[in-house]
Amino acid sequence: MARDQPGGRAVPRQDHLGPQARRGPGLEGRRVSGPEDLVTAYAAAVDARDWVALADLFVEDGALITPDPPRSLEPVIASIGRDAIVATVRKVEGFAGTDHVVDSTHWQVDGSAASGLTIGQAHHHVDGPEPHSWVWYVEYRDDAVRTEAGWRFATRRLTLARIEKQPRP
Repeated sequence: MARDQPGGRAVPRQDHLGPQARRGPGLEGRRVSGPEDLVTAYAAAVDARDWVALADLFVEDGALITPDPPRSLEPVIASIGRDAIVATVRKVEGFAGTDHVVDSTHWQVDGSAASGLTIGQAHHHVDGPEPHSWVWYVEYRDDAVRTEAGWRFATRRLTLARIEKQPRP
């Protein structure tokens, strides 16, 4: 288990989520009981390309701030509101598939607000004569709020540590 800062929550490492997400039932209506659940639900929704479930993980006026590789690996492009967030994330539809790995997620909860840091990998698969994956080494800095429907992202800021091209079997 990974241990958060003093007073934080211990959160176990999550396993590879891609194939399970694609085989599993729909994600819509899934209750997010703790802020760390948002992280795995986000990864599963993206890998399953379940855009309804993805939108539901954010508050109505939530923000996803993404990099602009190769120009910037820092969060510089803001998508505000659920529709804009889904439109941004749907760009993964240009790949044969994605698989997300959550290496660690640490949260500090203060009543109905929480801030978190998640480290992981996002594998973007390319088919063809030379199948490969673009592996993004990701860091998300998140702000979340507890709503009547459970925890929701208010803001996700994505930074890329690096991008690697890796062969696929």
